[in-house]
Amino acid sequence: MSTPKARDSSPGLPFANAKERKEVQSLIRRKVFERMERAKALREFSQISEYRFWQEEFADGFVCSYGERQILQVYRLEDGGIGINISEEISELPEEIVTILFKSGALIKAASDSFAEIYYRVNGFLPAGEDIQNVTTIEKKS
Repeated sequence: MSTPKARDSSPGLPFANAKERKEVQSLIRRKVFERMERAKALREFSQISEYRFWQEEFADGFVCSYGERQILQVYRLEDGGIGINISEEISELPEEIVTILFKSGALIKAASDSFAEIYYRVNGFLPAGEDIQNVTTIEKKS
């Protein structure tokens, strides 16, 4: 894989020279490589029958209930996406609850974001201590 040549002065970039830019690029590549290798190792081990429980934890996903009614389920799709099932029983809930939880999108967003964050963290894509919004943030070493 070839990388484009860095110029000494690129307008708008926070680098004094091409060497400094290449150092930051190298640091980013190393961090991404380490993250991907950890995730790859976790995936390989989770395919071994002894450790299959790792992925099975996410098969049923999260379920949100209101009283005794299961109203929402968020789960991992086999093709790698996130699926959301909304129960038809929501029509039996009070209108203000439906508005707050569904029409505003608050419950769906909260459930899918939480599931995604936990799933990515457990599978090594999002290391402990990192927020899902900051997964691509790289700090330059002094």
